Amino acid sequence: MIGAANAIVAGAGIALAKPHLADRIVKELLKVERASYCTPECRNVAIGHAIKSFDRLLDYVRKKRSVRAFVIRQLDNPRPATHKKAERLVKRWGAK
Repeated sequence: MIGAANAIVAGAGIALAKPHLADRIVKELLKVERASYCTPECRNVAIGHAIKSFDRLLDYVRKKRSVRAFVIRQLDNPRPATHKKAERLVKRWGAK
């Protein structure tokens, strides 16, 4: 779980340093929703990290629709912290 969280955060850092890779990195980060983790709670924590990464990367992503759809789906996430991250991001983007 810790390794996954670090990879998610590092992916955003790489995309910021190398914007031409942003779309490829976002495509991989979107897979966090369907990835296998030890527990559903671990999955929800990883999703929260992905949301924070998407917030940092949105200006560099060409296909924003899939990112916005991902974040909007997380408004129903059972983990309160992840739900709040999604809520703040949707509000900030004006995506709803």
